[in-house]
Amino acid sequence: MKQGLSVSEVMCRIQQAQTVLTMWLHTMTTDDGEAPDMVDAVLTILDGLADALAVESDK
Repeated sequence: MKQGLSVSEVMCRIQQAQTVLTMWLHTMTTDDGEAPDMVDAVLTILDGLADALAVESDK
């Protein structure tokens, strides 16, 4: 049975997702339609989450 993720693992995965999405965003062109806006929207949602988790875990 898989155990739950630790706060540090969640923070790492958030940062990994941000890195992958940022790299993906930089490879997109105007031919990609709405995709760059959608990727940027997800990045906006993820922005600050890892830092917020770090602050909460330090309490």
